[in-house]
Amino acid sequence: MGEIKKGANGGFSGKAGSVIGSKWRSISYIRGLSEKSNKPATTAQLEQRLRFALMTSFLAPLKDLLEKSYSSRDMTRATGYNLSLRDNLNEAIKGTYPDFEIDFSKVVISRGALIGLAGEKFISEVPDVVDISWNSFSNGLAGFATDSVYIVLYNTTRKFHVLSVGQAKREDGTIQITMPQGFSGDTIEGLLFFVSEDGRYSRSGYLGQTTMF
Repeated sequence: MGEIKKGANGGFSGKAGSVIGSKWRSISYIRGLSEKSNKPATTAQLEQRLRFALMTSFLAPLKDLLEKSYSSRDMTRATGYNLSLRDNLNEAIKGTYPDFEIDFSKVVISRGALIGLAGEKFISEVPDVVDISWNSFSNGLAGFATDSVYIVLYNTTRKFHVLSVGQAKREDGTIQITMPQGFSGDTIEGLLFFVSEDGRYSRSGYLGQTTMF
């Protein structure tokens, strides 16, 4: 795909012969028409497709959140979602083909300079409820008592996300989240990050894994 930097008439959109013109984030591009191939996919291609499908099944429902939580990265040529997808494809998939799985301890859904998660506890001791706690330390420079807490809980059994967005502050040190009914015995993975009042983010941290009571 070629980038149009200069031209008598600027960029164009639509099809022109064997090329297509388009614009994304105020940048004009041209690309050739793709050609269909009858060749069977290689093992490497099948492996990459499976890795991609696995990670997108988890990240796609979080797309709107990732557009904000990755805002500290260079987004001139990629969206926050695409940056997160790239990072997690490279770092957060374990196993060998075709038995891949997500390594949630390495998943990153937020990046930034705020103080991140520490002293975490994540447990379900009563039906339909999880209890989460963290170290509420703040220093007034890179972490504030008023930082909002963002939590992503993922039911790996049912492929279902539960989000808690700003329902607790860093200073609270704890939150109790009511889950949908019918999750008893299901495995839940947890991630947490902080967001300051002026829009700064921490790197997301792994809460761990728990089984619903």
